[in-house]
Amino acid sequence: MKDYYILFLSFLSIFLFAFQAKPQSVELNIEDLSSDITYSELVERGFIKTEFDNPIPPGWEFTNTGAVHIVSIKPSANPFFCETPVEPGDFFGLFYLDENGEEKCGGCVEWTGTEAVALMGYGDDSFTPNKDGFASGEPFIWYAYLYSRNNKILPVVPTYDQSYYSDNKYHGSSSFPGLSIIDEKLEVVYPNDIVIPKGWSGMSSFTTTSLFPPIIYNVLNPISNDLIIIQDMTKVYWPGTMNNMFLWTNGKGYKIKMDEEAILPMKGCPVDSRSVSLETTWNILPVLSECNVLASTLFSPILSKIIVVKEIAGNKVFWPDMGIETLQVLEPGKAYFMAVSQNTDLAYGDCLGLKSEIVPMETEVVNITPWNTPAETGFTHTIALSSEAFSELQEGDFIGAFTQNGFCAGLVQINDLQKNMPLTVYGDDITTTENDGISEGGQITFKLFKTSSDEEAHIHAEFDANYASSDGNFYDNGLSVVNNFKLSSTGISTANNDVNFYPNPTNGMVEVSVENEGKYHISIQTLNGQVIAQQNISGNTQFNLSYCSKGIYLVIIENDSSRRIEKLIIK
Repeated sequence: MKDYYILFLSFLSIFLFAFQAKPQSVELNIEDLSSDITYSELVERGFIKTEFDNPIPPGWEFTNTGAVHIVSIKPSANPFFCETPVEPGDFFGLFYLDENGEEKCGGCVEWTGTEAVALMGYGDDSFTPNKDGFASGEPFIWYAYLYSRNNKILPVVPTYDQSYYSDNKYHGSSSFPGLSIIDEKLEVVYPNDIVIPKGWSGMSSFTTTSLFPPIIYNVLNPISNDLIIIQDMTKVYWPGTMNNMFLWTNGKGYKIKMDEEAILPMKGCPVDSRSVSLETTWNILPVLSECNVLASTLFSPILSKIIVVKEIAGNKVFWPDMGIETLQVLEPGKAYFMAVSQNTDLAYGDCLGLKSEIVPMETEVVNITPWNTPAETGFTHTIALSSEAFSELQEGDFIGAFTQNGFCAGLVQINDLQKNMPLTVYGDDITTTENDGISEGGQITFKLFKTSSDEEAHIHAEFDANYASSDGNFYDNGLSVVNNFKLSSTGISTANNDVNFYPNPTNGMVEVSVENEGKYHISIQTLNGQVIAQQNISGNTQFNLSYCSKGIYLVIIENDSSRRIEKLIIK
């Protein structure tokens, strides 16, 4: 039988060489490709096909280099996509990486549905300067082009017959083609690698997990080394501490915290329904789409019922009544907090090509104030700042929200005096020992920093009594509106930039210098407010902190007219 196989490959190589000048759509359609078939039988049975019924997919053009690896896909492979057969006229393609690392088609074939087809993967032509095919031993990258499903391009997972080349790599040459056979299974899948950032965020999946039962520990196992906590509106999975969630629910949104960025692979089929049932007040909204979705389009059918939509740990907000739309795009893999005035349903439509062109709006605040940058915890109170409150402000000014011990827990820069703006205030993180936000029910105080003069001042906020959270205190998922800001009686004072401390980071010794004969009180604290050193100083003073643990500390510099907080790193 081995001799027959070698004879067959020899004849086939001669045949392929003769057809190098033919159109790129040349293929072999082989109903029963086996090791003992002869070239004459191949010709007699009419398995030569010179063109496809459908056009070659755009970008799938390839070069017939004369070196080939044949992959026979038999009808028994029953190619399928999410339990439905791949339709006749759809294409399968093999891709390689060119000299620039970009994927290029190295051969494709049209599926007939009734007979075996020969998918030819062409090898690199050594006589051309560019890489125009597969290198020896290079893996095949499989894709399907589904004309039957609005021209979707999706990855393919092949299952090979172990009697032939089954390592999914190119083994052809100009003398003896390689041969692989797929006769049991060929699966088209959705790619879905969910990138989960470090810290708090929202996550969801538009595909279902293949695990059954979907035990939460097993589903999240690929990210278990970095997972701190995951929760929905009622249940929590906090490894080593608490677990009343137990199971992963397909099509649901979650609030999650990670120690480091990680990727959760969730390849599979889309959820059965792209409709989300929303209950009155707060929900975690999943993104049941494989592409970016324009918020205004998605929310339009239920706009009158929407109170607010916001990032789970971020400053983007969609608040129709206040005319605030800094949250313009919902991104796949993420989830968002959403409050509605009554029970309703929200439906995601099919992912259209134009949707994927939408670029999320950048709203990150570049902190040039003397205040610390707020920690973006998963506990937020959203305050709408009315443009009427900006009468004494200038564009570029900053407004900060502070804890009672002077830690900045929210920050916004006023970039348009004519528009309402959102201020996200962050609460204390339950998963840390540090005081990294405002405690539930704690009072929020406000400061103004004027960038034009490098000055800061305490300001008093006047809240709209029509909103439940109008007492000036912090509440997780609280909503408030500020109609006016008033400068405090002490007015504006120059930030105390005449105090410097160094080195930072430090091994323990910190030198503090005061210019212009000023007098200040210096307090060095942990992030949760514990004072580890303090002193009234003028001129130069040295602090010995070598007994302190490595980490981040706060240096609070104040006198009768100003207060400044800086971070100090002990390494």
